[in-house]
Amino acid sequence: MNKQQFYDYRVKPALQAMANFGNYNTLSARRLMIVTAEVESNCGYKVKQEGGPAESEFQVEPPTLATVLFEWDAYIGNKEFAKLIDSFACSFDINSNMLNSPLYATAIARGWYAMDKHALPSYNDREGMWEYYKRVWNTDGGATTQEKFYKAWEATAHVKL
Repeated sequence: MNKQQFYDYRVKPALQAMANFGNYNTLSARRLMIVTAEVESNCGYKVKQEGGPAESEFQVEPPTLATVLFEWDAYIGNKEFAKLIDSFACSFDINSNMLNSPLYATAIARGWYAMDKHALPSYNDREGMWEYYKRVWNTDGGATTQEKFYKAWEATAHVKL
């Protein structure tokens, strides 16, 4: 699957469905999601962390998944929205869903970003997106460097959002 297909069949449908419940499908959100997937898994090339717990195209760790499911106000406070997110799942094992349900993994990853109180940077603000990604997704202790993020940014620049 190439990067455009990854976007068209993994990111776009999940964010479009989520948009009925809030500001989840902005140009900035779409850009951040495709770059995150590129950094974390080369857009789906690696869906299970070697020697670690992270799973999916977004390399979501179990504590992150639990935080989204049990602390994301939009999910726990809106039964219809939760029903939509849950409809993306193909299994009752929440960890298996991250591997086997790409739309679910996308929704969970977008939920993690949505839990942050700060607005997303502009879709074309590479430095702002890097800072946002590093603060929210990868954190100071994470392995991703600015150089790796910028390479992912360039590798996904051709994707039509």
